[in-house]
Amino acid sequence: MAHGQTITNAYVRPVVFISTLECNTFLPLRAGPKDDGDSIPFYLLHVNGYHWTLATVGAIDGITLIPPPILAPRSSSKDAKCWLGFISKGLSLCKQGLK
Repeated sequence: MAHGQTITNAYVRPVVFISTLECNTFLPLRAGPKDDGDSIPFYLLHVNGYHWTLATVGAIDGITLIPPPILAPRSSSKDAKCWLGFISKGLSLCKQGLK
């Protein structure tokens, strides 16, 4: 997960890491979400303790689960802060599942 912020900034999409130890979300810092569908998160699943693979995550009522993000101390722009609103439904779904 050490490269999470680099990956998310390069693709300007959230990156969700899923493993048996922890699940984390990284949000882009330089630009906000787009309305054209290119802002859908990447889900990377940790397999066999050594490899990361691209995972397909199903949606519930059109909403995909998103674990709480690892937030940078300072966001680079106002656009970057829009990501929290963009993923809010997925965060709520995650919190419901943890109860």
